[in-house]
Amino acid sequence: MSEYSDCDQDFERHGRGTAVTYNHQASTCQMGQYGLAVVDPRILKVRGLGGFL
Repeated sequence: MSEYSDCDQDFERHGRGTAVTYNHQASTCQMGQYGLAVVDPRILKVRGLGGFL
């Protein structure tokens, strides 16, 4: 792509060749005092993973 190009095809080619996406993987879990809860809300620790934190 020329430094001063205003051609749409040049911009598209440059964007497709240099663009990068980053994914931030996140999920949710249940908090609470019941059997299916993963996180204890009082101490914010994951249940069932000894030595995790």
